[in-house]
Amino acid sequence: MNPKPAPGGPGPIEVWWAAPGDAPPGASALLARDELERLDRYRRPEPARRYLAGRALLRLALGRRLGLPPAEVPLDSTCPDCGGPHGRPRLPAAFGPLTASVSHAGDRIGVAVGDGPLGLDVVEPDPGLDLSPDGGLLGRALAPVEAESLLALPRSARPGAFATVWARKEAVLKALGLGLSLPPWRLVVAPADEPAEIRSVPPQLEASTGQLTLRDLPEAHPGEGSARALAHRARPPGAPLPGALPRDGAALLAAVDRTNPASPPQATHRAPGLHPSDVDSPQDAPIGC
Repeated sequence: MNPKPAPGGPGPIEVWWAAPGDAPPGASALLARDELERLDRYRRPEPARRYLAGRALLRLALGRRLGLPPAEVPLDSTCPDCGGPHGRPRLPAAFGPLTASVSHAGDRIGVAVGDGPLGLDVVEPDPGLDLSPDGGLLGRALAPVEAESLLALPRSARPGAFATVWARKEAVLKALGLGLSLPPWRLVVAPADEPAEIRSVPPQLEASTGQLTLRDLPEAHPGEGSARALAHRARPPGAPLPGALPRDGAALLAAVDRTNPASPPQATHRAPGLHPSDVDSPQDAPIGC
C-alpha cells in the first residue's frame, strides 16, 4: 500500500534499503541515456553495481510515488558547477515538493523520498581513520567542540562516534543542497551520545536550518554497525512529526525482472493538472561536461 499524507502535515518519508547486488540485470533498462553513459564509465564492477542499484532504486521509489514508469521519471542530474550529468538527482519544479536523497556505504544503499528538503546519509565506522588530535582529519571535519567531545571517548569508541556525527552533518548539508561546498566544521551537531540535533550553523544558514529536523535512523538489519541520519523539513506548529518508514528496496529491485517497467504504478503524489507528457523526457536532455 502506498503512503498517504497525514492530515495536517506532510506525507510520510519512505527510506528504501538495498545492497549493490540486489539490482537484477534488467535494472539497467530503467536508466536514462546519461545514466547509462555514466554507468559505462565505471572501471571496476563494485562501484558500477552500487551506482546501478542506487539509481534504479531511486527511480523505482519515485515512480511509485508519482505513478510513473521508473524509466520515465524525469530526473535532472545536472551539476550546478560544471553542467555535467553527475549532480544530485532532482525532479522538475512542476512536481511540487517531492524530493529524494541517496546515500551508500559498504553494502548498504539508502534512498529517502518525501516532501520538502531532504538529506539521507549512511556511514560505516572506519577503524583505520586517524582520529588523533594531530591527525588533521578532525580539524577539517569537526568543529572544535565536536572534536573535544570525540577525543574524550576511549580510542575504541571514536570510529563509531565519528561516523554518527559525520552522517548527521552530511544529512543536513544534503538537505540544504550544499554538500561539502560548506566546510563541514562550520556545521555543529550534537555528539554521538546525545540525540541528533543541529547545534550551530553560519548566520546566513540559520533560517534554512531552522526549518529542518535531524534524526538518527535505526539499522535496517541489526548488527550492521553503520550510522544513519536523516534531515528533513520540520513539522508545522501543532502537526505530527512525519514518519520515516523503512522499506524493502531489495524486494522492489527484485520485482524489476518480473514486471513490465512500462506499466506505471498508481500515483500517490503528482502536481495538480500535470500529465507525464508535459515534462521533457530525461533522454532528451543534453549531456554535458
